[in-house]
Amino acid sequence: MKKLILNLVFGAGIALAMISVTASAATVGLESITYLLPAPKTTPGFAPWLIAQEEGYFREVGLDVSFLSTRGGVEVAKQIGAGNALIGGGMGDTSVIVRANGVPVKAVALLGAGTLTFIASLEKDPVDTPAQLRGRTITVISYADTVYYSLLATLKKAGLTRDDVTIC
Repeated sequence: MKKLILNLVFGAGIALAMISVTASAATVGLESITYLLPAPKTTPGFAPWLIAQEEGYFREVGLDVSFLSTRGGVEVAKQIGAGNALIGGGMGDTSVIVRANGVPVKAVALLGAGTLTFIASLEKDPVDTPAQLRGRTITVISYADTVYYSLLATLKKAGLTRDDVTIC
């Protein structure tokens, strides 16, 4: 009985090793790249990248791409600027914001048009202008995301400060 169990364990080990070697062989010759995402991978805006990965488009050009979510575009830029990653995504103003703070990054493409941010309010208590945000609670993805900094600029333009609202 002991011999049977040892043979099964040994056989399973060989099978796992073969699967591992086969999986490794599939990625031989591919350049591994980690792409930093400024939000969870399931965010609809990242669908083109995930579809490209699923369809094998990256592999066709010699890339083995993995995606890693961070706490916003500013965090993506900081990690790239520190040399911890090669590429990532953020809003169009991310590089402008972080370069002003000494982070050495470049924007190489701006995808899309218009803003991705908006103010949503209840129909019974609408917000029609940024000035009406005074005393309200506003949710942002992260204090390290460019949307947060855009919000601060919007508040300032409306004559408000961060202390005039609750940001969470």
